[in-house]
Amino acid sequence: MKARAFRTNCIRAHSAKDSGGANVVALNRIAFIGNSLPRRCGIATFTTDLQHAVAALRGDLETVIVAMTDHGNAYEYPPTVGFQINDDRPEDYIRAAEFLNSGQFEVVTLQHEFGIFGGLCVPKTFTWGCPGQGAKFTTA
Repeated sequence: MKARAFRTNCIRAHSAKDSGGANVVALNRIAFIGNSLPRRCGIATFTTDLQHAVAALRGDLETVIVAMTDHGNAYEYPPTVGFQINDDRPEDYIRAAEFLNSGQFEVVTLQHEFGIFGGLCVPKTFTWGCPGQGAKFTTA
């Protein structure tokens, strides 16, 4: 029960007065990048289950999946998939970064496994930025 309470408290919005003076940002939008059901693989199941679990903890929290689509395949994604990256199209990665940046997501979680992000088609170093936050993460 302690672990569940901890997870719930981690994504619950806090006000500055109950945060011990720490600079806490209320979470309104979370994005998940990875494979997504109906694609059949473990990462797809994990990403979809994680998105559902987080969304169920707070009804007012907007969650979205940025789904990786493997070369030569097409999937009928559910409405929770807000954007799709075709892993063999470098321009899709740029458009996904624009989607995430313009969406003002406070948190982006990345599910990774060898081969998901297109191998040689992806630029050697691709940086996703968070405007106004100074935070970036890079795949290399």
